[in-house]
Amino acid sequence: MRSIKARVRQTQNKYPLLGNYICLSRAIKGQKFTQSSITREFTKLVPKNDYAKSERRTLIKYLVKVSNGS
Repeated sequence: MRSIKARVRQTQNKYPLLGNYICLSRAIKGQKFTQSSITREFTKLVPKNDYAKSERRTLIKYLVKVSNGS
């Protein structure tokens, strides 16, 4: 299985105008990644100043749903 980071980079190369969060969501869609790995990659790949600290939990919850195919 390829890493989330590799999938995000591939998505960024294919769609260079999309933001980091959108590329992350496209990269994990339906792949059933764990919440801990999604959280770790969110922290690494999405700049801290893109979203408020209070929004982080909600954004990660949404990414987990996307990953699980919901």
